[in-house]
Amino acid sequence: MKNKAAPIDIATLVDESLLAFIASDDVQDTLQGVRRGIEREMVRVTLKTARLA
Repeated sequence: MKNKAAPIDIATLVDESLLAFIASDDVQDTLQGVRRGIEREMVRVTLKTARLA
C-alpha cells in the first residue's frame, strides 16, 4: 500500500513563505530604515508648519 501525500495548500504555503520573508533580518532592517525616514520627514514637516503658523 502506497502512502498518499497530503495535497499542498498553496494559500498556506504562500502565507508561510511571506511571513518568513517579512520576519527575515534584511527585511526588518529595511523596514526600520523606512520607519526612521518617515519619522524624520514628519518632524521636518511639523517644524516647517509650526514656523509658518
